[in-house]
Amino acid sequence: MMETAYLFFWRRMLDTTFNYGAQVNYLADGTVQFEAPMMPPGKTIHAWTTTKDFEHNLQLAELPILTPGETYALVLNWEVKEDSVFCQIVFTDASGLEVGSEVFEDGKGTFTFPLTATAYEIRLKNMRHEQVVFHYGMIIPVSVYNHFDIAVDLNHALVTFRARKQTDQSQVLGITERSSLTKPLWLPPAAQTIFVVAATAKQLLDPQWCQETAAFLKAEFDPAFGSLTVAYQVGRHLGHLRQALRAAFSKKIEK
Repeated sequence: MMETAYLFFWRRMLDTTFNYGAQVNYLADGTVQFEAPMMPPGKTIHAWTTTKDFEHNLQLAELPILTPGETYALVLNWEVKEDSVFCQIVFTDASGLEVGSEVFEDGKGTFTFPLTATAYEIRLKNMRHEQVVFHYGMIIPVSVYNHFDIAVDLNHALVTFRARKQTDQSQVLGITERSSLTKPLWLPPAAQTIFVVAATAKQLLDPQWCQETAAFLKAEFDPAFGSLTVAYQVGRHLGHLRQALRAAFSKKIEK
């Protein structure tokens, strides 16, 4: 059975961001820099939700639907001073009532999605921040989180999963075009090293970016483990990247 991890970013809309006296900078790789020196402690800096409100503000659900009773890991990649920001997850049922919550002081931890929950919200909460630099977040099945080391390179839109205990030499590649702020990363079963390129259309349409990403991927690839097998390709703008990968890997890549 194929597992799915999720990569999400901070979107470029202020309706779920504290914006009174705040300075918010959006960087090209999806990183966000946030400062609000007058922000009271306990207020929410930014929130991600599973709620859709497309009719009123064109808002789509930012977080994936999770399975009740299943356990997941949450990983927020941020740069903050110690004890200045914490993360809270709030779970709600079909009527909107809170049915549980979890707090992660360092932005990392595991949680079990409540059986009665139908939605949830992830909140960055202020204690006494000076600046928040938020790169990305991930929601990962705990079975994957416990067995793989996970690395994210935003410049090359590459997420790498390496099994902590290598039992064979399989290396697989998934390519998927990221059209929203939350992207599912499909993980083929039994693979020991999984590379997932989750790139935007803008990146995929840039031949130079595709060449640099193919070269970076080749450097991460271990030729001693044989060829690289392409597990899936999803997207409309993959031509430049396919060409760059063929040139970089020659005969070391298989479909």
